[in-house]
Amino acid sequence: MAETIATYCGDLDILLTEGFKRSSMPKIEVHRRECSDKLLCRDEEHDPTLIAVASDRPLTVDVPVYDINDSVGLCDLIVKKFLTVS
Repeated sequence: MAETIATYCGDLDILLTEGFKRSSMPKIEVHRRECSDKLLCRDEEHDPTLIAVASDRPLTVDVPVYDINDSVGLCDLIVKKFLTVS
């Protein structure tokens, strides 16, 4: 996958993807209570690349949890973590 991204997306500042839950790329898990009580990246296994969770219910995990509709908060997190030069 890294080769594909480098080949076709080399001039992008950031690329958001969906469906790569087994990759080593940073992840934001989208969690809906009606689909499962468990998180893929924390309950089923501990994925160290998880940076946040967007959920429709409060959760207690070791990464920030955003309301599933908080697009501004999630965008701010992405900008701060990946696009801001320190």
